[in-house]
Amino acid sequence: MAVMRTTPPTPAAMIIMSFSSSIVVVVVVVVVVVVVVVVVVVVVVVVVVVVAAATTYVYLIVHSLLTLILDPHTTSSGSQHSG
Repeated sequence: MAVMRTTPPTPAAMIIMSFSSSIVVVVVVVVVVVVVVVVVVVVVVVVVVVVAAATTYVYLIVHSLLTLILDPHTTSSGSQHSG
């Protein structure tokens, strides 16, 4: 470090400085890409969970309706006579 301070800027030092600035740019780009990927993954996971929950809900509703329509004697026969 002391040798670099005493010597005047050489093309190698300029290359190192420009390389360090490009490293900063690369780090910023990598951070932005990682943030975008994380956001996309979170959105995809949320959409998949919501679609799965909605599909399960609709399946349960349709299944119960079909059971009521096709086989009304087996579904909640005890609760119909209560009261």
